[in-house]
Amino acid sequence: MKFPNAYSGVKKIFSSEVLSIIAAVCLLLASFFAVIMVEAASEKSETGLLASFSATGIFTLASGIVGIIALVLLIIGVSAASKDEPTFKTAFTFIIVNLLASALALIPFSDVIKQIFNLASNVAGIFAAFYIIYGIQALAVKCGDAGVEKKGKTVIALILCTYIIALVATILGSFVVTGTAANVVSLVGAIVDIVRLVIYVVYLAAAKKMLANTPAEV
Repeated sequence: MKFPNAYSGVKKIFSSEVLSIIAAVCLLLASFFAVIMVEAASEKSETGLLASFSATGIFTLASGIVGIIALVLLIIGVSAASKDEPTFKTAFTFIIVNLLASALALIPFSDVIKQIFNLASNVAGIFAAFYIIYGIQALAVKCGDAGVEKKGKTVIALILCTYIIALVATILGSFVVTGTAANVVSLVGAIVDIVRLVIYVVYLAAAKKMLANTPAEV
């Protein structure tokens, strides 16, 4: 294997994004039960309200725990891959920016300031994914795999499109609509996020396979 560190790193990044899909599914379920909770409250159904409230809390907590594990794997994976391809160092920088912006968003600022930090966090996360893909493309060139290198451009375009859709849904859910409509919009955003993650994971799987099959001398 020509790039053992990159292979180990991409393998961990792949595992991280698989966990991110699980976290996103949990968040999707939490959004779904939040919609039910609002409906139960409007109908004054105590049983339905308690059940949907509990489910929302459980899936939200599960999403957070799995998301933290995914983040740790991502940091370790990008750090390992950067030993074979410097482009991953830029991805690592954006991951740190993402973390800082997310932490600042937790501080009790005004809603507008929080939204700005959340937006900065999301943008940094997307750029981290882009630079991971750029790093894989650079490795693909070194491995002589034109297919993986070319596919990276398509994946970036698809991720960008899904991100814009999810961003619009988030903005609508935060500023435009309220109540059940806001939860439905959040539900749509969660679905789009899952689609984006699946696209990304499929590409990471191809990159992992490429690195695993690359001989020490090409």
